[in-house]
Amino acid sequence: MSHDETVIYENADTRLSYNDGIGELRHRGKTYTFGCQPYEPMAKILEDGQTKAYIHNAFDPDYECQQFASDPKHLCCTITGNCHDAQHFCRLLTTAIDCGFEWQIDELENEMFTQILWENREIFYKTDDIEFGHYGDDMDDDREHFEYDVMYIIVDGKEYHLEDANMKKLGQLGIFEAGRRKPKIRIHGTNGSVIAAYSKDWRSGEVFTPFGRLCNTEMFCKMIAFAIRDGKSDYDMVKLENMYNVDN
Repeated sequence: MSHDETVIYENADTRLSYNDGIGELRHRGKTYTFGCQPYEPMAKILEDGQTKAYIHNAFDPDYECQQFASDPKHLCCTITGNCHDAQHFCRLLTTAIDCGFEWQIDELENEMFTQILWENREIFYKTDDIEFGHYGDDMDDDREHFEYDVMYIIVDGKEYHLEDANMKKLGQLGIFEAGRRKPKIRIHGTNGSVIAAYSKDWRSGEVFTPFGRLCNTEMFCKMIAFAIRDGKSDYDMVKLENMYNVDN
């Protein structure tokens, strides 16, 4: 590193720096520089002068690197309304390199946020064919409404997320295929519970009453897995419990 080079962000695999008008990214043994088509603007990530990734409707990477070098608390704000600190700005660039070639900024941000949520997940229950927990993030978060956190379940290798706080009707649990906005399965009769509000109970595995009836983490996971495997689009929670009990 030269005397005038400012390190913007660094971890074991990656270093983003700025020196005399030029940003430089070293990532997994390779060195990248940047370009920009100012009209959109479209960011370019270059290796030996050849484009490795485009990011449309994004930012001028060298300008943003200059801002971070001048002010470590700078935020790179995009047209989507998201604002990124130095760590997340660097991660946007490495995600563009690692996961694709030509991006829209919203697609790239979604990919990055999805990776972060997955990497920081907490697992409440796991067997060979089921994993249940909630997604996490790496940001300082002072939210009190933790019940709006999104839970996930993996059944037979396929990932779903479980959400009830934002369902249109009270007392419904939605099972969504990853990336979909419309639930694949609706489970009615959940007594208005919001399952993410019970993280302590899911974590303990002890019996409690999230839906007005006795349940524990293992039973819940197996009921949800039963519904997914059974293939119908609507279930009643009590009837689902009875179907599960008969099957087991």
